[in-house]
Parts: sequence; structure tokens; C-alpha cells
Amino acid sequence: MRVAPSLVTIAKDNEYGTSWSSDKSVDSQGFILAAGAEIYLLAGLLGLGIGYLVASRSRCPHYGQPTKVFPYGGRPYTGPWNGIDGNGTMYIGDRDFNADHLRMAGPIKTFQGDGRSFIDLRNGFVNPDELLKLRRAHDRDGYRRRKGKST
Repeated sequence: MRVAPSLVTIAKDNEYGTSWSSDKSVDSQGFILAAGAEIYLLAGLLGLGIGYLVASRSRCPHYGQPTKVFPYGGRPYTGPWNGIDGNGTMYIGDRDFNADHLRMAGPIKTFQGDGRSFIDLRNGFVNPDELLKLRRAHDRDGYRRRKGKST
């Protein structure tokens, strides 16, 4: 391909006062190495994102698993888990619940030894406001300060 010499001269000495120099330019091998490093970085970030999605999906109960919810205004409700949509609405049994209006929700599990049932919060949900109340209520440092005991 032929290029007019005046265009090459204009490109070398452009309007910004910069010119081509060998120490500022990148050869093809350097460009390939930089592009390869960026591809590995992008692949790593995508892998982390996929891992996060897999881990967050496993936090939900399994479909049909008995699940108990504790709404702020009303009685607890138990029903089969029917999933959660993109807006955060939980579908349990024939009802739908907004996560902002729930104290907690989780699948019902039983102890192997004595058959008592409990709510498994590893695969459930606790409202952050409710969790803050529980942490304040069980603050052992506050108890020690009130009672004047040391550790």
C-alpha cells in the first residue's frame, strides 16, 4: 500500500507536539503479551462471577422443601419453597412474600437424634434489621460491663 509522504510527516509530527519514538512504541510481541494478560484477567473475573452465582444459588432452599417464614405483621407461615424472582419476591406455597417485610425465612430441618425441628438459616434469610437486634441482645461485652465482670 502506498501512502503520500506528507501524511507520514504529519503523523510523525502531529498537532499535539508529540512525535514517534522507538522507546514509546510497542512492538507486536509486546502487544500480544499485554492482550493475553488482559484475556487471562478477564477470564479470571468471569470465573469468580460464575463461582459467586453458583454459591449464591445454593443458599436457597430446594424446590418443594418445607420452608417457614416469619413476617413482621402476621403469623408465621409454612409451605413448600417455590423459588424467588429477580425482584426478591419469595414464593412459598400459594403465597408470595416481599423480603423487606420478613423477619426471617428458611427451610425446616430436623435433628437426627431427637426429632426436634429447626430453621436452617444457612440456606435461609434473616432481615438485616432483625439480625442487628439479635446481635445487640446477645452482646457479651455489654453484659460484662453491666455486671462489672472481667474476662
